[in-house]
Amino acid sequence: MDKLLQDVRYGTRMLLKQPGFALISVLTIALGIGANTAIFSVVNAVLLRPLPYQQPERLMKVLQSNTNPGKVATPSLWSYPRFEAFRDHNESFSRVAAYCMRAFNLTGTQEPEHLQAECVSADYFPLLGIEAIIGRTFLPEEDRTPGANPVAVVSFGFWQRRLGGDLDAVGKIIELDKHPLTIVGVLPRGFKGQSGVSDVWVPAMMASVLLGPQLLTQPRFYWAEVIGRLKPEVTQEQAQGEMNLLYEHIEKLFPGPTRSRPSGSGKETFALVPLKDASVDPAIRSSFLILLAAVGFVLLIACANTASLLLARAVARRKEFAVRLALGASRRRIISQLLTESMLLSMMGGGLGVLIAMWGVDLLKTFKPSDSAQFWTAYARTFDFFSVGLDGPVLAFTFVLAVVTGLLFGLIPALQASRADVNEALKDSPSSLGSGLNRRLNVRSLLIVGEIALSLVLLAGAGLMINSLLRLNTIELGFEPKDVLTVRVYARDAKIEFYEQLLERAAQLPGVEKAAVASNAPLMGSAGMSPLEVEGRPEADEKEPGFVNVQSIAPGYFSTLRILLLKGRGFTEQDRIGAKRVAIINQAAVQRFFPDEDPIGKRIKIFFTPQYETSDQFIEVVGIANDVKYGRIEELPGPDLYLSYLQPVNTPSMLIVRASGDRQALVSALRREVGALDRNMPVYDVKSMSERAAEVTSRTRFSAVILALFAGLALGLSAIGIYGVMAHTVAQRTREIGIRMALGAQAEDVVRLVLGDAIVLTLAGLTLGLGAAYAATRLLATQLYGVSTSDPITFAAISILVVGMALAACFVPARRAARVDPMVALRYE
Repeated sequence: MDKLLQDVRYGTRMLLKQPGFALISVLTIALGIGANTAIFSVVNAVLLRPLPYQQPERLMKVLQSNTNPGKVATPSLWSYPRFEAFRDHNESFSRVAAYCMRAFNLTGTQEPEHLQAECVSADYFPLLGIEAIIGRTFLPEEDRTPGANPVAVVSFGFWQRRLGGDLDAVGKIIELDKHPLTIVGVLPRGFKGQSGVSDVWVPAMMASVLLGPQLLTQPRFYWAEVIGRLKPEVTQEQAQGEMNLLYEHIEKLFPGPTRSRPSGSGKETFALVPLKDASVDPAIRSSFLILLAAVGFVLLIACANTASLLLARAVARRKEFAVRLALGASRRRIISQLLTESMLLSMMGGGLGVLIAMWGVDLLKTFKPSDSAQFWTAYARTFDFFSVGLDGPVLAFTFVLAVVTGLLFGLIPALQASRADVNEALKDSPSSLGSGLNRRLNVRSLLIVGEIALSLVLLAGAGLMINSLLRLNTIELGFEPKDVLTVRVYARDAKIEFYEQLLERAAQLPGVEKAAVASNAPLMGSAGMSPLEVEGRPEADEKEPGFVNVQSIAPGYFSTLRILLLKGRGFTEQDRIGAKRVAIINQAAVQRFFPDEDPIGKRIKIFFTPQYETSDQFIEVVGIANDVKYGRIEELPGPDLYLSYLQPVNTPSMLIVRASGDRQALVSALRREVGALDRNMPVYDVKSMSERAAEVTSRTRFSAVILALFAGLALGLSAIGIYGVMAHTVAQRTREIGIRMALGAQAEDVVRLVLGDAIVLTLAGLTLGLGAAYAATRLLATQLYGVSTSDPITFAAISILVVGMALAACFVPARRAARVDPMVALRYE
């Protein structure tokens, strides 16, 4: 301990003697550690931190199908009869629960509010280990009789926001879509359900009242998701084995709606996915892991730069080391002293890095992927589900990172310095200096080559992501987003007359060109999926029965969004209840269901809501519309089916207005008109279609921006490294340059000499970096759109950029070398 304290005191004095060196080193390490800490804080919160439940590793998401077990999409949904059969016959789970995430309006108050709620079976809270802090959760008897127990449990945030934190909240009445519910409990702070944003929970038996009368009894209505807790003695593999037999049993009781399993994908069965994995979008997981690897490269470059500085400093301190060795100090003692100095730099860099990380976390939150985009809505909103910050595990990671970093950049200089030859160092002759210098310069040159190679990998990734983002922004959306405003106006019990009056009033507002209502708008995902049956085509003949995205729209929908009608006719005001049911399909639906025939006049049937369950509910196709992007824009449009909202299949929820002029004034006017028609109707989610178009590219934009920042930082550090090496080389070769100029060398010859050394290092780094980038960018394959992972234009561009950076970095040293006075240089001897 005495030696350690002595080394710390001596190291501190030595660093204070060279404040410029210390400051540059600390800043370099702080940038690397700060960037790593910021990214790790998000990775820890999103990917590593366990779910806030009891024994979260025992929780499983049970998917209906193994078609796509990595995604929470249609294959994850269950009908309630199938869930009940699963609950009653499985042997692997101690508890299973069904839940459904739905949005409702809080009515009967001065300020109506649109909020997220969950319909859950009675085992939901015990399964998760969640208990109420006031009152209770649901009782088993509240999970038996449809509609018999209108009770609710509310979140801590809702209790504070809407009930004022009243300790007597239990027993109070709230209304969801005008249905009264009695509050029986308040949940702990921070619990927001599986959606990450829920405020109210109601028993699953209330779904028959709140969502539809046949949801609990109709095996063809798929609306619930299922989670389970494995028994203590059961593994996931054992439970998956039981799923095969259980699937066959339940299929016999309630045949499934789809056989969408791709050819050769194996036997259809229920799929088990850990709840943690099912809560995070695989694309988001990949993005953060790639960013974590990228920021690790930045830290390696920072370490290489600092090691290069320490090597140069070791040359300047050669007499000191020689004297200490001559007085009896061992190599181990010299190494210990230099590693202590490295650790001092690293710890100071780590402390400053924490401050940089705090700023970096805020930056990441600013650029985070939108939680309104389609790729996010099917998963828990992890940025809201967890708080991202510098907690204990993150700070521990920073400390360990600082220690490892100190060893990384300090070990090579310490080993080099401890090998000093006492006699040669004390002579301080040019010849004696040369051999030691060449060895050190060789090590520094290797470090610079490594920096350039790592920078090239990051630049390649950033270039590909930016290229992909540019291509995404040029995709044809199928409609014209400019000057279109979208507003959510939704109530489950709203009448057609309400929307007719709203459209009439909206069309008369100043600046409004056209207006329409719809169950959803483009770029906002599916309004609802339904199996489709073609009249006269037996289901048994269908090799791959498919689903369609069902949209209810007003007659002015296509003209408002400027969607092309390719064939047939659009909807009119006469297409209402009592008239012949008609539909319009998109090109993708034509290719899917009518590849070799004209669909106009054909009749189809869907199974979307109870009124379409009877045999006489066939719908005639009267038009074909252009394909429109409703889901991810990088994916091909799926089959879409449009129905007139005047022949309701689902309630419109979106008001779409094409207008010019002051947006705020228009929104205020729309709120007034909605309030005048129905004071219980909230107006929310106000965004232009241009904003929604930006949202759906936010994941690619996030990765591109962050990778570009890291690549820029890496390129800057590499430039500093090249400058340092070349400046040190020029300083050590001053005598040689003086002799060359005395013998007739011109300034341009000297510049060419210095630039040649830099180009050699750069080309070596380019060669190594291009090979590494070619391999590393394969990891970006799922993140890119329309760009090859080995895109030659991108690789050529970044190569030119790196060469330009190298030439710029060595410009000052080359210019300094060209100005060497031969007499001054030779006077040194």
